[in-house]
Amino acid sequence: MAHRVRTPLPTWRDDDRLRDECGIFAISGADRAAELTFLGLYSLQHRGQESAGIVAIDAEGTASSHKDMGHVSEAFDDSILAGLSGDLALGHVRYSTAGSSNLRNAQPVLVNYRHGSMALAHNGTLTNAGELKARLTDEGAIFQTESDSEVVIHLIARSRRDLPDQQVDDALSQLVGAFSFVLTVGRTLYVARDARGFRPLVLGRLGDAVVVASETCALDIIGAEYESSRARTRAFGAAAWTAPGGRSAASWPASTRRTPIACSPCRIPPTRQPSVSAKNRVSRSSWP
Repeated sequence: MAHRVRTPLPTWRDDDRLRDECGIFAISGADRAAELTFLGLYSLQHRGQESAGIVAIDAEGTASSHKDMGHVSEAFDDSILAGLSGDLALGHVRYSTAGSSNLRNAQPVLVNYRHGSMALAHNGTLTNAGELKARLTDEGAIFQTESDSEVVIHLIARSRRDLPDQQVDDALSQLVGAFSFVLTVGRTLYVARDARGFRPLVLGRLGDAVVVASETCALDIIGAEYESSRARTRAFGAAAWTAPGGRSAASWPASTRRTPIACSPCRIPPTRQPSVSAKNRVSRSSWP
């Protein structure tokens, strides 16, 4: 009698490498934002060990970036962080789920488009990335990386909507999969995740600054106050709010809530805007 030999499936114990998904971090409205992002990524190191990167945006909307292979502590030193100036920053540690492990695929992705600098850090997998990439390539898009994240960049840049908010909505509504994003357009920070919330994302505050990260350990290391693991589920999943202005980015009245769509971003506005009238300022008790 012939005996069938069953080949065991690989398990976490088959090798000594850490395996998790990518880690993302963003902070808006904090001095030395890049240094805080470095600490946040350091605490998220277990989520990705292939590469690390930070993009910082200064008061003029100028973006500076540094990415390198390896661990966070290997990719950055004091001199590099000093060159990443600004009160808005986002960062990424990578464990590849799509694309090979090389510096070209490291994140955040930073590009220039018609509304200014755009940077994106992404955790998760887009199950329709191949289909979207084939369509975009047929339309003339040129891809520089192998990661799913560049698909989102092209969808936003090629959207026929007029405003960045609308273009981000348009792009995210075409995505299928499990994902979370932090994205900057100029000095505006957008945060989004798939409507079912498969990928973790937490919201916190450090004084007046808004902090977003894959896990609460990134809030703890910088002394930020944890607010929500779902960040008001509707905001990250199926609706979005546009702030009226000023520094209190989380004080968004229900009147600014937009119509739910499949995957809509939470928009955190620039922290240094012209002052707004008192009627536009709302208390914590009026959060949606």
